[in-house]
Amino acid sequence: FLPHLDMKIAAELAVSPEVLDVNLKHGEIVSSVGDFELSGRFLGASREIREGRISGSRLLLEALPQYWIPFREAIPVNLGFSGLSSFEATAEGVAGAVSLHGTWDMSPMVLTYSRFFSKPKDKPLQLAWDLKLSNRDSREGDFSIRFAESTFKGTLNRVDLRTGVGQAN
Repeated sequence: FLPHLDMKIAAELAVSPEVLDVNLKHGEIVSSVGDFELSGRFLGASREIREGRISGSRLLLEALPQYWIPFREAIPVNLGFSGLSSFEATAEGVAGAVSLHGTWDMSPMVLTYSRFFSKPKDKPLQLAWDLKLSNRDSREGDFSIRFAESTFKGTLNRVDLRTGVGQAN
């Protein structure tokens, strides 16, 4: 069973059912795992996302596995994290060709991986991405990781998320 989750949801939206058009002018979710703001437009007839935006603050990552089972199963056994983080992301495009852009600030978090890596609280750590979702399971694009004064940049080439096959440079 899932633990209790308190949540407040508010939304201002316009729906045109005859053309399957949903315009989310502003959405807000306040919960015990974080606060989220959403906006954007979905055109159902063309399966298009326009100006899709989501931001999250007060994100308590260690609470997510309690509510979202796939997240629990995806976390490596030796990975540990605690504390708050925040993110911003945008999505734009049609089904089969969606652009995803975003940043995730994990600076306030404590992050460890076994005895090989340890990031103390309030040490800068940001992840940024500029990706294209080619189909449901394939990603490609650029990413960067900023840790303290160092920045690591890379490119993903046709990474299949189901199989893990792909190339990262």
